[in-house]
Amino acid sequence: MTSNRDGDRLTGATFREMLREVRVMMEKSQQDFAANLGYSPQHLCDLESGRRMPSVAFVNRLCDYLSRGPVGRRVWHLAGAEAHGWQVTPRAGRLALANRDTAQ
Repeated sequence: MTSNRDGDRLTGATFREMLREVRVMMEKSQQDFAANLGYSPQHLCDLESGRRMPSVAFVNRLCDYLSRGPVGRRVWHLAGAEAHGWQVTPRAGRLALANRDTAQ
């Protein structure tokens, strides 16, 4: 596992895996973690199971709660974009996003 200075995985994990892993590492129940974020336990359960995709607002609130800096926020937002079906690839020092349905 490769991680950044915030301790978030950089490769090999989906958003839902990252979310569950960080919750378990913090030894929080879904109910407690969801309450700390201001969301319902069902919402968190749906995110962890992949039944729901993360919104930008959710990712921002999560990063605020986890005290993530710019690098950690980028990792979480990229994982969120991939959960929505966007392909994230580095290109000329920048990131290119392409919808998997339209990518050639």
